[in-house]
Amino acid sequence: MQKKIIFITSFLFINIFCVWGQSVSTVDSMQQLLVTQKGINRIETLNELAWELKKSKDSVGIKYAEEALKLSKQQGYYKGISDAYSRLGTIALRRKNNADTKKYYLKALANDEEHKYLYGIARAKNQLGIIYKREKKYKKALEYFLFSLDVIESRKQYKQASQIAANIGNLYFKDRAYTKAFNYFTKQLEYSKLANDSIYIAKSYRNIGDVQKVLKNYKQALISYLKAEEKFIEKNKTKESANIMIDIATIYDYLNQNKLSKEKFINTLKFIQKSKKGDRGALYFNFGTLYRKLGQLDSASYYYQKAENFFIKANNKQKLLVYYNNIGNKFYDYQSYDKALLYFNKSLQLQGIVKDTAMLLNTYKSISRVYRKLKDYRVALIFSDSTSLIREVEFQKIKEADQYQVVAANFERELVASENQKIIIENQKEIAENKAEKQTILISSLCIALMLLLGLFFYITKARKQRQQRELAEADLKQQKLIAEHEKAQQEQHLQELIKTQEMNAINAMISGQEEERKRIAQDLHDNLGSKLSLVKIHYQSVEDNLESIDEDAKTQYEKANQLLDEACKSVREISHNMISGTLSKFGLIPALKELKQTLENVYSKQVQYAIHIELTYHKLDNRLENTMEIQIYRIIQELLNNIIKHAKATQVDIQILKLEKGVNIIVEDDGVGFDTEKQHKGIGLKTIQSRVVNMKGSCLIDSGKGNGTTVTIDIPT
Repeated sequence: MQKKIIFITSFLFINIFCVWGQSVSTVDSMQQLLVTQKGINRIETLNELAWELKKSKDSVGIKYAEEALKLSKQQGYYKGISDAYSRLGTIALRRKNNADTKKYYLKALANDEEHKYLYGIARAKNQLGIIYKREKKYKKALEYFLFSLDVIESRKQYKQASQIAANIGNLYFKDRAYTKAFNYFTKQLEYSKLANDSIYIAKSYRNIGDVQKVLKNYKQALISYLKAEEKFIEKNKTKESANIMIDIATIYDYLNQNKLSKEKFINTLKFIQKSKKGDRGALYFNFGTLYRKLGQLDSASYYYQKAENFFIKANNKQKLLVYYNNIGNKFYDYQSYDKALLYFNKSLQLQGIVKDTAMLLNTYKSISRVYRKLKDYRVALIFSDSTSLIREVEFQKIKEADQYQVVAANFERELVASENQKIIIENQKEIAENKAEKQTILISSLCIALMLLLGLFFYITKARKQRQQRELAEADLKQQKLIAEHEKAQQEQHLQELIKTQEMNAINAMISGQEEERKRIAQDLHDNLGSKLSLVKIHYQSVEDNLESIDEDAKTQYEKANQLLDEACKSVREISHNMISGTLSKFGLIPALKELKQTLENVYSKQVQYAIHIELTYHKLDNRLENTMEIQIYRIIQELLNNIIKHAKATQVDIQILKLEKGVNIIVEDDGVGFDTEKQHKGIGLKTIQSRVVNMKGSCLIDSGKGNGTTVTIDIPT
């Protein structure tokens, strides 16, 4: 009893000290307090210091926990021993040292069971459950989590209960027991709301959405994801916000809301570029899948390639496995069956490491489908039979689990429950012994409280009315402010739209003026200077009749002048014609771009520091496009190359032009220094490009970042 009084007094003193010292760090305050402490008070402070320093990279937290452990053993203080082992296990867990983590928590569990310390047992079993889950001992992990949840829930520690419910739900989700997973994720949400923790509420909604997505309840999944997104954004959790945005875009894809899906993917890409957080590989992969569904296979290939590079760099075998399977299906759609088999085989090679039975089934079915197309029905049948065999093996595992493993698990759980029941009964006896003492204190407290309540009742009633009136007035004022702010925001948005419209009109006028000026100069050269040169030529020809009478020197001068005059006439005609059309009008877009590529490479190859290589690829452009479109596309690529040469410091530029069924896809990618798209998106060059694209009712996406090069993707409808 004396020890309890000392502990409670120490605990209250520490709390008062922490409130008083808000301007000083918790660690500094406890370190100063430690100097004056002895016995149990010192042990408690040492354990608290170890907890505060659990994230520290040095070993200070370990030293505090080890000292607390030593003192606790000397004084036979079993709660101090339990806390010290728990702190050491937590530090080892954060350092990903599974062996030490397991060792410390097993020691904590043995100590707690010896002294029938129920909370300590629950805490140790929860942490050991995490370790067993990592070791893929799911049955043991589930048993420990279930015990911990019962104890923690009875103590109304709802935040911890939320974490444990999530652990149980994830185990069931991994085992494809989706109904049980959903039930525990729902419990996680209930506990999170009781704890009033927005982050855990958001995580609960995300987990519920994951189950609904697997069960193909896409509308319910979307509702859960949107709630999670709102909470993550509210708490400024950028990484979680980015990843849930990817999930939302994917659900829009599943619901065939393709426009919303594409817009969400584009907004998510901008968000990830700005925040530098989020699963960029998952974004590229799902974006590519959307393009494949829309039939834009070239764009799908582009984003799939980005996803593959990201997964390889991150060494994410699970996602790489799914990626290879999808790429195989893409080449199947292309009717490129050899390449499809190549990627399906890559997927199979990873099966031995990842061991994903569901994906193995899909891969075998896809390979069987390819061989049927190749009319190799014998091999197709082999893979089809393998699919059936996998199903039978899975069924047998479930059947055996139902008959034996589940029964054994229930029997063992009953044994554990009986042992735990004994501990609970003994704990209740201890509670009953303290109940009489607490009743005396309670009666005295109730008498004092009753007197205070009678005195405060009328005051509270009056204060409540005043507060309600004040709240109504404040709410009315707040509503008026919101209306005013909304109107102001609408006015600002309208003004921005007007400014943007004026800017676009000015750029369009500039572009039109440039084209008109080219035509005017060409016409002047042809009509004015060309006509005069032709007239001079006629006068020169009149001299030819009298060449006999001219001496040899004069005749030589005449012939040279006549030759120069012919060349001048030819040059004027060529300049005039090229300014109006040139290679572009004569031969088309691709020859004109090749000529531009050759010119730029020749100019900059002579300067070592500016040497640049341009790679031009094109597909399905055997027939020419409409003349105006070819001119606009040529000008766009010309402007992009000018920007790259001026600013990017690039050595390699890749230009890809693809003629699609209903449009043209242009991708220009460089390995230069890149730029911040938010800060440098308003230059006249980029505005000119965007204006040309808008005039052709197309779309333009710029993907860049400092040090990462730049990729410009343009889609123009035909």
